[in-house]
Amino acid sequence: MQKKKHAKWESLLFRPELPEGWSCQEQIDRPGESYITFVCWGKIHHNAEPTKLYIIFNEFEEFEKGKRFLVRGGRNIKPEEGFKFFKDIKTATNYIVYLAESTNRWLKEINDPKYIASYNSHIAKQVRAQEEYDRRMKEAFESVN
Repeated sequence: MQKKKHAKWESLLFRPELPEGWSCQEQIDRPGESYITFVCWGKIHHNAEPTKLYIIFNEFEEFEKGKRFLVRGGRNIKPEEGFKFFKDIKTATNYIVYLAESTNRWLKEINDPKYIASYNSHIAKQVRAQEEYDRRMKEAFESVN
């Protein structure tokens, strides 16, 4: 009796041309599904430590529908649109590149010295307003007692 040969599943090697700073962290292949993580390190706040930013790509093999692709940005990926399904690899690839480019622009903007100065000025105004409020409440409380 001859053993039945199973078709060998060929994994998808998927490396889109991403902007500078982005790389592939891991690729996990299973029959019917592949999972690829693209990462970039960035400071999401000027006082923060560098953080890993993720874009996840999934390929699903569905029997009736054929292949479907899912792209989802992790927390702090811009724009924050959740996840999207695609029917073709080209559109999914374009969306991954769009997310990476948008996130890079956002990181550059929030770490710009002008933005940081504006942010610090805004915080200083809030602190002064809170101190003024506390002073008036203390005076009002003392005048009642």
